[in-house]
Amino acid sequence: MTALYCLLLVPCFATISMAFVGHFRFAGILNAWFSVLTFAIALFLGYAFWQQGEIFAADLQLHVDALSMIFILLIAFVGMTTAFFSNHYMWHNFEHKIISARR
Repeated sequence: MTALYCLLLVPCFATISMAFVGHFRFAGILNAWFSVLTFAIALFLGYAFWQQGEIFAADLQLHVDALSMIFILLIAFVGMTTAFFSNHYMWHNFEHKIISARR
């Protein structure tokens, strides 16, 4: 149950922390680390689901079943790979003046 709350709060905390980061290279690295952390929490939640079955939280308001667990793992994995690959392309576009610091 704690992993489910962490899975919801880590991306929110990542968004807030990256809003205050001004350096593009550091923001990309921070994004990649938060994405890895989110995927690790999703894997831990998947392991907990495998051990105990359906997961309920917040007085039965949050429910994780088999289908939602598949989508949680899939979205966390795609988000992690996107964070890794987009970091290089965004920095390349910034260096070649395709995008600027004001954009």
